[in-house]
Amino acid sequence: MSQKLRITDGQVDRAAHVVDTSRAVPLLEQALDLAPQGRPRKLSLRTWLIGALLSIDATKSFKATTIHRR
Repeated sequence: MSQKLRITDGQVDRAAHVVDTSRAVPLLEQALDLAPQGRPRKLSLRTWLIGALLSIDATKSFKATTIHRR
């Protein structure tokens, strides 16, 4: 059984700020529109990127499955 991640509001705000100020979401959305293979997304790209940053911050590593952890 995996442990729950402890993430503060400050960490969420910081990750959202990094994603939003990077302007990466529109660029990546455009690239994904050009290559629409795969399953439909359950999370928006912005949410996924924020989750990725939070996962890295909390665990010091990255696994895509950690983003979906509750």
